[in-house]
Amino acid sequence: MAKIRVVNLAYDTLNISASLGSATFTTSTVGKTTASPFYTVTPGNYTIKIGDLTNIGSILFLNGQTIESGRIYTIIYTGIINAVLLALLQVKKQ
Repeated sequence: MAKIRVVNLAYDTLNISASLGSATFTTSTVGKTTASPFYTVTPGNYTIKIGDLTNIGSILFLNGQTIESGRIYTIIYTGIINAVLLALLQVKKQ
């Protein structure tokens, strides 16, 4: 298994959620300047969808991400809507 969390560093006040493929792994939205707890996920290849579901312009896709067993992942969501939004996937070996 692997662990993954989301950190919301967006300038705008967004409540973001994230999913791996078709399964949402955040159990609640992640507010501005906060982090979700770590969630245990099944290893595999995924498209990660992250953003505020009430604001289509905030949603980003990280295509073709490999989640490996025994690793810890942090998705850092940052930027400004209608300018530049970034979602970065950071990996740490457990």
